[in-house]
Amino acid sequence: MGKVIHLTVKKPIPPKSETFKHAGQQYTCTFDPNAPPDQRWVWQVKFTRVYAYYGTNSTMEAASKAARLKIHRLIRDDTKWEENT
Repeated sequence: MGKVIHLTVKKPIPPKSETFKHAGQQYTCTFDPNAPPDQRWVWQVKFTRVYAYYGTNSTMEAASKAARLKIHRLIRDDTKWEENT
């Protein structure tokens, strides 16, 4: 006969969740048992859009520096936009 294993730590059961892709985008549906009956399935869309930015420089080092600077500016602008919403 097998041994009995006693669990000392009770782990909560994670909610049922599934991730899907549609039209190149990702979304997740999660079941919330504590929500009202007509709101138990919660969905979240992670919409990704790629923007291309181009520039020119005389050396690879200068081009790399300009690309990193552009990335930092885009991150800063995106952060400002999120704070205003």
